This record gives sequence, structure tokens and C-alpha cells, in this order.
Amino acid sequence: MTGWTTKTALEWALDIFNGNEPMSAGLDAELILCYTMGLRRVDLYIDTERPLTPEERDTYMAYVFRRVKGEPVAYIVQEKEFYGIPFEVGPGVLIPRPETELLVEKALEVAPNGSTVIEIGTGSGAVMISILVCRHDLKGIATDISRDAIQIAKKNAIRHDVDKRISFAVADAIEAIGENSQIIVMNPPYVAEKDINLLSKDILKFEPGCAVFGGVDGMNVIRKVISRLDSCLCPGGMLIMETGYDQQEKIEAVCAEEKNLIIREWLNDLAGRPRVVVIEKRAA
Repeated sequence: MTGWTTKTALEWALDIFNGNEPMSAGLDAELILCYTMGLRRVDLYIDTERPLTPEERDTYMAYVFRRVKGEPVAYIVQEKEFYGIPFEVGPGVLIPRPETELLVEKALEVAPNGSTVIEIGTGSGAVMISILVCRHDLKGIATDISRDAIQIAKKNAIRHDVDKRISFAVADAIEAIGENSQIIVMNPPYVAEKDINLLSKDILKFEPGCAVFGGVDGMNVIRKVISRLDSCLCPGGMLIMETGYDQQEKIEAVCAEEKNLIIREWLNDLAGRPRVVVIEKRAA
């Protein structure tokens, strides 16, 4: 195990991953090596014979074996890119997914100038911070039931220089939301118990279940929040919420029971499935 270079380290990792890793094996090996050595991905190919120190070699081996056991790469390297922005992540927060970027895009489109955006279940803060990075006129309030998540989100806010425009609160779902809110964004736990077998072992073993599972039909938190929207939103105010792949009909039925709420829009993910709903409080 002496004389390793970036090239031989990657070759070794791919050999270890063979039979143990999904199609992302090559990317995983590169990201972990970059993290180990403090390099950019392009550096791995600019200098393929760059040597690893014995300490780097041992550290890289340990990280690769953690990945073989199913630990997500984002937790190993403690970072995940979202909306083109790097965010610190850890086992206490859900790893941001590309489909969740729809929340950011819609909030940026509809948030009134100078308004305050509220996020329920902020996790790493990726959604809220991305919104504030792109819209300097906005402020934010971010809540989460997890104190550990709030601590990570605070660090990300400082990292991206939006900490002066965002406040945080440890709170369960919608309890911390006051009246006359203009924009609320939320990626709730929406996976139904019946769909547990559809999730990868990585998610089941390592990501926080409280941020993933929403009860028997995945609607526990969603129903709770929708039932409180009338008292939280101002007239014309909106909730922008990510949903499960099969929850459109259920959500529309819940909203139909609230006389002051209307569904303004559904946004599809890249697979063409309704993924994000925009619920609006009727104007006075």
C-alpha cells in the first residue's frame, strides 16, 4: 500500500466498489478523494500522478469502506451541492435533492419584493439560503424540530453571508408561524409507510426518519399544515410545498375542505410527476 497516486487510488476504489456500489461508483470515488486531499475534481486529471501521503491513503481507504457500507457520500464529505451552492450536511439533516430546487425557483418567482419567506423544516437550510442568496431583497425565518439541524443551517447561513437576513427557531411544523405570512415553503416528511421498500438502503439506514416518513399514507404533517394555513397566510399568501409522487389527489381533497384555500398550481419534476404544489389563500 505504498506509492499511491491519485490515479492508483481511484483504481483501487473502483475495484473495491465493484459489486458493492451503484452506477455512481466513479463519481463517488472522485468526490471522496477530492475531499481527502483538498482538491478539485479537475485536479485529479491535471495531475494523475500526484502522490498521496500515507495519512491521505489511510483516510481515503477508511472513507471508501464507509461508502461500501452504505453511508451516503454527502455525509462522508460533509457537503452537498444544491441550486449550484455548496452546503454543509450531516447525519442529522436530510440530504438535499434536485427536485427540491423547484421550491426555490417558485419562491423566487412569486415572493413579493421585500417580503419575508418562512420555511418549515429547514434541515441544512439549503432551500431558504438559496432563496436569500438569489434575492437580496428578501428576509427569512427558518424552523425545524431538530436542534442539530438548526445548528447546521446556521453555519450554512454564515458561510453564504445571509445570516443577517435570516432567523431560526426550533419548532414542530407550523407552530412557530404567525399570522399574515406571505410565502411559506416546505419539504415535509411525505413518504408513506407502504413505500418503505421503494427507498434505498442508504436512506433507510442513514438519513433521519423524522424528515422522511409522514405516517401510514405520508400525509400526517401535510394535513396538519394545510389545516392551519387559513390562520397563518395573509390573503393572497402562498404555501409552496414538495409532495410525494402519488399525493396530488389526496392533497386536493384536503384543500377542498378549507373554504379559503385554492390550489394555484402543480409543478412537475423531471420525470413529469406532480412534485410541488402551490396553495394560495383566497384574496379578501
